[in-house]
Amino acid sequence: MKRARLRACTLLFVGLFGGTSSVLAQAAVQTPVSREQFAALGWLLGAWRGSGGRFPAFFEEYRLLNDSTIRQRAFADSTFTTVSDSSDIEWREGAVRKTRRGNAQYVVVRVTADSLQFARPARPGGGFVWIRESPDRWTALLAPPPGQPEPTIYRMQRLRP
Repeated sequence: MKRARLRACTLLFVGLFGGTSSVLAQAAVQTPVSREQFAALGWLLGAWRGSGGRFPAFFEEYRLLNDSTIRQRAFADSTFTTVSDSSDIEWREGAVRKTRRGNAQYVVVRVTADSLQFARPARPGGGFVWIRESPDRWTALLAPPPGQPEPTIYRMQRLRP
């Protein structure tokens, strides 16, 4: 069952990204995102436990700062007391980007009601996609590093709204 689900997620990743090799070979082309589309990303808000991939469980929180910014914070453990990292998902002038300390790390190149596809601006490789599976679960698919045949897959489970 898990292997079948992994295969389905990999196929979805390839379908959304247009193939892993094309993600690694192309720089990002930002797509226009309306304010309404950004507002629909409310499914990300809340506290989450991530698992899978090559790392142990991790804990993140997504909080709406204002009508154009979502703050993403990583925590050291499940107590959600010590912040270990943070970044922002910002809607600015019709585009969405993921920033750290004001610098764009990724831009959104595709958005649907249930998914976001990110790519690095001005350089190829390192893209990822977030896919909502239910109100309390979503999956993060990270483009594989060179030499890896399949993406890294993280399952995100809501702990609280």
